[in-house]
Amino acid sequence: MTSRRLRDLLELMPEADELRAMRSWLVRVSRPDPSRVWAASASLGTVGDRSVDPADLRAHLEEIVEAERAHLEALNGHVLDALVHASELRHAEAAGSLLDAAALEADRERHEAALAYAEAAHAQATRHPDPGIAALTLRRQGRALRGLGRVEESVERYALAFDMAAALGDIQARAEAAIGAGNALEQVGRWAEAGRWYGRALEALGGLPSDQDPVLPEHWHVATTLHIVHRSLGHLEESDPWLLHAESLWARIPGAEGAYFLENARGQLAMAREDPETARTWFERSAAGAPAGYASVVVRLNLAECLASSRRVLDATEEARSAEAEAIALGVERALPHVYRTLGRCTAAAGNPEAFVLFERALEGGAALSPLERAMTLQAYAEAEATLGRLDTALDLLGQAAEGYAALGVRHLRRRWVDCFDLADLEPGALSSHLDSFTPRRPFP
Repeated sequence: MTSRRLRDLLELMPEADELRAMRSWLVRVSRPDPSRVWAASASLGTVGDRSVDPADLRAHLEEIVEAERAHLEALNGHVLDALVHASELRHAEAAGSLLDAAALEADRERHEAALAYAEAAHAQATRHPDPGIAALTLRRQGRALRGLGRVEESVERYALAFDMAAALGDIQARAEAAIGAGNALEQVGRWAEAGRWYGRALEALGGLPSDQDPVLPEHWHVATTLHIVHRSLGHLEESDPWLLHAESLWARIPGAEGAYFLENARGQLAMAREDPETARTWFERSAAGAPAGYASVVVRLNLAECLASSRRVLDATEEARSAEAEAIALGVERALPHVYRTLGRCTAAAGNPEAFVLFERALEGGAALSPLERAMTLQAYAEAEATLGRLDTALDLLGQAAEGYAALGVRHLRRRWVDCFDLADLEPGALSSHLDSFTPRRPFP
């Protein structure tokens, strides 16, 4: 068979849930188009430009089907267990089995299905006298709604679970619910509101533990998230102590994993302090320990931005392309908008006037592109256009970014190389002044 461009093949396939596994495999078996490898346009290539021979997919058909069969067998097993438990009036056990099914779907980012199972679990839980089980099902609904981007509904579920856990005196459940609400708000840039929920979680836990008190995972989560909130709002002096707390608490949790997360946070804080050399050391450590998948891809992209901030554009591009390759190989398609935003910035920094192609691909991210990430992409696009001397286009794009931020309650632009949103306000005059620093009159960056 003749190889075809991946974008063309994906457009041929219906958006059916039954074909999600095949769509993912098409991406994974795709290869750079050999006819473009040495072409000047190769630097602008995205996943849709890759080449696929459908015959290659046929060789994986049995593997695809077997993976789906195993998933369906486990899923139906949990549902059957729930039916048996419910028929014997063991409603708590029935709810637990349905939550197991929800977890299976959540692991595949099938959040609609995860929500349906969590809601079914809640219906069973309300028939049991222990309200703690119902509170758990509400938290799992909140998680699924967060995955769907339905933030208000997610926070509503978490808030109900928080109140129920408070009435029960369940400290960990109360903290988990508050952290979940904060996470939902944080992912759309509502950091001040997220911070208030994290504060409620800390209050539920009775504050940070003393040296003699046991450390719960929720203690570490709260300290880490409060660090992120303060850093995102540009409050670096308040951010640093929370990261120190998080590191200290993490060291006291037996068998704790996730050092890469704290190392990445250290790198982000160093970037916010305009210290890219220190940041690079932290990002490299984090990349070495991050689990393969979304976490590793994001850390590599942070490293790419760090390298670009030091004018090491070729190294930054190579790192971003490595992140793209990992995202494709492991089916982490939700990271691709971030990948192409980063590559667009590197390409513009190298003086390539066609960098807009990569930003346009990033903006085509569909459901993978949250409102916050869309605004961040538009801002980066605008700055790249200014770097290339196209100021009218740049100002228009930055205006669109400002509108996106304002709709989310974000009052400032993102700093160029770090998730810290205190660079300039969103007034037209400030936007124009911001772009002045990106014009060709000044050297990169």
